Amino acid sequence: MSLGEPWLTSRPAAPLRRPPSHTSRAPEAKLFVEAQASRGGEQKRTLCGKCGRWTLLLGLASRAATRRGRRCIAHAAEFQSWDDEEESVNAGDDDEDADGSDGSGQRERYSHGISCGSWASIFQKEGFDWSQIAGRTEKGPKSNVALIIGYDGSNFKGLQQISNPSRISSRIQFSRVFATVESELELALLKAGAMLPSNFGNLEKLRWTRAGRTDAGVSAGCNVVTARLIVGDGETALDDLVERVNSFLPPEVLLHSAAVVTSRFSARDDGSRRSYRFFVPSFAVVPSIDAMRCALAAINCQDPRGLGFEELKTLEDLAGLRQARVSAETLRRLREALSCFEGTHYFANFANAGLGFQDRQAFRTLRSISCDDPFVDENGREWLSITVCADSFLTHQIRKMIATAAQVAQGSLPLDFIKAALNCHVVACTPRFPPVGLIFLRPYFEGSQRGKVLEETLSSEKVEARIATWVEQLRVAVMKEAIDTQRWVKWLACAVAW
Repeated sequence: MSLGEPWLTSRPAAPLRRPPSHTSRAPEAKLFVEAQASRGGEQKRTLCGKCGRWTLLLGLASRAATRRGRRCIAHAAEFQSWDDEEESVNAGDDDEDADGSDGSGQRERYSHGISCGSWASIFQKEGFDWSQIAGRTEKGPKSNVALIIGYDGSNFKGLQQISNPSRISSRIQFSRVFATVESELELALLKAGAMLPSNFGNLEKLRWTRAGRTDAGVSAGCNVVTARLIVGDGETALDDLVERVNSFLPPEVLLHSAAVVTSRFSARDDGSRRSYRFFVPSFAVVPSIDAMRCALAAINCQDPRGLGFEELKTLEDLAGLRQARVSAETLRRLREALSCFEGTHYFANFANAGLGFQDRQAFRTLRSISCDDPFVDENGREWLSITVCADSFLTHQIRKMIATAAQVAQGSLPLDFIKAALNCHVVACTPRFPPVGLIFLRPYFEGSQRGKVLEETLSSEKVEARIATWVEQLRVAVMKEAIDTQRWVKWLACAVAW
């Protein structure tokens, strides 16, 4: 989808069930959306996101089967959203925090109950007996243990272990395990003796839950998963378990601590809220579309998707992206746009969940969202740090919200576009930032009696210090990845080209 071409329209005028009681037809929707029925179809007025003028939607297009099927007749270009191949794999129905849902329901399995995303599937194909690497083979008493983990998601396809083969792209040669954080954590637990070999390959046997499911490329300063594990006896049993598991984890994953919780505790259901931090380069917020368009013309590039590192580096230099700085007025507009999202709103227009205005899941409560003052890294690039806290999130909600607010800050969209898109009677198409720079800070378990012990562990001075150190390491890694891969430059080039 082009960076400067979001769109919105009204919903069909046919009688429908009443939306949730806590919503109402807001004045913004009345201002932006007017529909009149005609014989040949509906003619609807809408505000074009590109030119900012009123225009009409074709009647047949307005009744298209999908939201993305509707087109503005003034700017009817095919909107395409540039997605990384790995993102499409982990973009299932994400009821929480994927910008995470628990995903603990029934799943399709193959190979006699072994998940295709587990190392067990590879070991089985190779004829390897994984009991040879297991830390224990005899049974022992189990406890429901909450594992407090952090990870750098740049080299993973997300947190959640892939259990359904249909979610894996046919272009991927499935010669090794599909790299997720949970697949590495499961293998480390087996080697550390926290689980039996008979339970390896199927997380459901461990009653596995997760606080938030992060997508491909998204990191976590602190996330929580729970499982029934064999801990052992003694006062230091948990600390010993943490030390053993860390010895088998890759350097991109770290087990901060662990806590024994009640048998009915669920990391997802007992969580009260989640917080994220998004590091965004300033050139994605300031007006840089014209500069990038000139840079693409200078190297005669029609399709930036195939550009390599050197070509992207040239684009960055020609467009002057490294020198981009956010002015005080731009920062004020960005903060004003971000503040529109606070409260309980209809967020389906800022998600990829495919929800309708009658779906209660589309309504989420955002507690706070703030943007710190910009800072310059050691390579001369300016960044913005945006922190978001909510009860839960929809798929890609954070990346879409901040991308839309960035367009308002640079003057490509009016502020009323956000206000209208938050209304359940409006259908809008919104841009989406890449996942590079998005960090899951931590979940909270303040409102649950079952999560009291875990919240005390998370709030302890020792664990907070570990998490803060890891978040700082992730910040440095994010800056380095942006330079090494030029993902943000490629995203901007693709958005401008389309």
